[in-house]
Amino acid sequence: MALTTCPDCGKEISTAAAACPNCGRPMDQLLPEARQGTPVAPVALGGSPPIFNKPPEKKKGMGTGTKVVLGGLGAMIFLYWLGGKSEHEKSPDATGEPVAAEALAAEAPPTETLDVSATELVAAYDANEVSADNSYKGKTLRVTGLVESIDKGILNDVFVMIGAGRAFHNVHASMASSEADRVARLSKGDRITVVCKGRGKVIGSPMLRDCVIR
Repeated sequence: MALTTCPDCGKEISTAAAACPNCGRPMDQLLPEARQGTPVAPVALGGSPPIFNKPPEKKKGMGTGTKVVLGGLGAMIFLYWLGGKSEHEKSPDATGEPVAAEALAAEAPPTETLDVSATELVAAYDANEVSADNSYKGKTLRVTGLVESIDKGILNDVFVMIGAGRAFHNVHASMASSEADRVARLSKGDRITVVCKGRGKVIGSPMLRDCVIR
């Protein structure tokens, strides 16, 4: 049975009692803390009411769900860092040291450049487009011929038509943006050599892109 102190007479009484058996004070007038058996200091008649201390609140710790989320984020950051690092490394070289991707690219042999005249390019596509694509499409080509026309496309891109000696059989050379000033100095009938990437055939004309004048 829990005991508490009557704030009027200072006697210890049971918390289950309806009133103090000594002075008759009703127990329902006691503060909840006193009803629960929390010791209180006796109060003299006419004195100030006692001050009841609240029980200390428990500090809330980090929940299990929060720990799982934080752990998952940490794992994702680590994997992202590991993946970014692996992109810059390749298999070990002969010394066992990892080789950076940039270094491997720098050591790659230069792309072979195929020499072909505008006449030969047009004739190859006229004879067999599939075979011509296998030989020239996507390859670096050095093409020589006579300027048939200098034009601009709808997107203001500059291109030169290189004649192949027959009407409506020209090579369409789309020029790199860096070549605009040099193209501006060309005239119809000039002999020209360009280095470009082959693009196949469109509407009867072999197509070249990213051309620079040589």
